[in-house]
Formats: sequence, structure tokens, C-alpha cells
Amino acid sequence: MKHDPTAEDSNPALYPGGEPSADARHDPYAALRVPAFRRYMSGNFLSILGLQMQSAAVAWEVYGRTGKPISLALVGLVQVLPVLGWQFLPDMWPTGSIAAGLS
Repeated sequence: MKHDPTAEDSNPALYPGGEPSADARHDPYAALRVPAFRRYMSGNFLSILGLQMQSAAVAWEVYGRTGKPISLALVGLVQVLPVLGWQFLPDMWPTGSIAAGLS
């Protein structure tokens, strides 16, 4: 059985005043009206802000102790290596087998 998205849109229980126009159906801020989503987004924002502050503090501390720009570059490289590793890791396994290998 195929899913028919127009059947859900034409449900009279969803739109008791009649079918809204196509412009009225799309609300880009609808997710922000959900309290749980706002809490999630706030937590995510604070987490990313904390990670950025930590990265800056570590780089500042290393440069302050050594005074060498190369050590600052190495700190940045060490912070980026895990991201690059996870970016290219799926290319090592055939499609679909990475989840099976991790479980």
C-alpha cells in the first residue's frame, strides 16, 4: 500500500475550517512552538558554544606555554583528525556492513 500524502492533507479533522491554501500549510517556525524541540535546540547551542570555547582555550594555553605557531597548528590538526577519520571511515566497508561491524 502506497502512502498518499494528499489523503492526510484533505482530512477534515486536520482543517476544520476547510482546506487551507498551499502557502498557509507551510509554517517554517512550527517546530519552534514545540517546547521539547526548543529545549533540544537550546541545549545543542550551548553544547556547541562550550566546545568552541574549549577549543579556543586549549589553543590559547598551548600557544601561551610554547610560543610556537607550529604547536598551535598541531593542536588544530589533532582536533580535526577524528572528524576526518569518521568522514572517510565508511569508504573502507561495503555499503550496509558498517553497522554490522560495529555491533
